[in-house]
Formats: sequence, C-alpha cells, structure tokens
Amino acid sequence: MGSGAAPEEGAAEKPKKVARSALGLVVAETITCLALRGGIMPLIWRAMRADGENPEVGRDAAALGVRVGDGENDDINPDGDGFVNPGIGGMSVSPSVDAFPVWRIPKRLRDKFPDRFPQASGSNRLCCWWMGEGAFEAGPVADGLLLRLDPRRPERHGFVEPNGKMAVADYQQALVNTREQWNRWEV
Repeated sequence: MGSGAAPEEGAAEKPKKVARSALGLVVAETITCLALRGGIMPLIWRAMRADGENPEVGRDAAALGVRVGDGENDDINPDGDGFVNPGIGGMSVSPSVDAFPVWRIPKRLRDKFPDRFPQASGSNRLCCWWMGEGAFEAGPVADGLLLRLDPRRPERHGFVEPNGKMAVADYQQALVNTREQWNRWEV
C-alpha cells in the first residue's frame, strides 16, 4: 500500500507509436506506450468505497468497476455482440481529488480540510484513491486499459477504457486487476 501521499505529477513522454481503430480513434498499445513513457502511468484519482485495504469491486459509481448498459447513468454500452470499445466511455477518473465533483468528496473532508473542501457533500463511506505517477494525459493505465480524457472537461475528468475491442467480462476483469495498484489517500 502507498504512503498516503500521491507522487508529484511528472511529465511523461507522449507515445510515438500508435494504431488507429476503425473509428479513427487513437488506440495506444499498452506495452509499446508504457515503454516509450518509461513505464510511467498517468496519475488518476477515483472516489470508491473501501474493502479492507483495497477499493471495493462492484458495478456502481462508488466501486472499482463500471455500470454497463444503455441507460443515462451507465458508464459504457456494449455493442450488439457484447463487446466494448475504446472511445465510448468507461470508469470515471480525475486528475486530483480537488477535481472531484463535490458529491464525490467525502463530507468528513470539510472538517479535515475546510479551506480545500468547503462544499464536500459525498458519503463518508467513500475514500479517495489514486494510482499512477505521470501527467493526466491519454495513454495506457494498465494491461488492457487506457486513459481517454473527457473531451468536454479534459482538465477535470477522464475515462479508463478498454484499449481495444473486448468482451464486457474481460474489461471488468481488467479493471479488477488494478485493485492492488490503488493507494488510499487519507488513511
């Protein structure tokens, strides 16, 4: 487990070798891009419930996983064959805890950091988790996963998406496989 303090945000080289998907989206190959970046993954943050020393796994907005379907609050919508692709959504992340919407910041942080989080209104069951060290920019996060910045709010929000076409179960498992890489911020 981490020390509780996130690493300094460092500058990471942009990948030079990429492949284009049929949708025209840039899809980074995880191994190639990590090698070009010196193995540095982007620093990402997410508010999730804890299950012991790790994030709780689940299919809701406060767990390590995604809501699957075509509803307004779903994170990713599989195609007719049950596959998900990059560029269509995924697990929401932020570049820092300060970029979380106020309803995702645990209320207890209002008292702990009154000047920093005066409007925190999230459940106190949530914990703030981080992983990675590099700049918050598009690129590989873990095996089978990449970060895509939200085009509407690239400085505040991103999606951890599949790095290519994959079955929903494989995408969910790729997210679960990151479980031990997450560090709880406020311990």
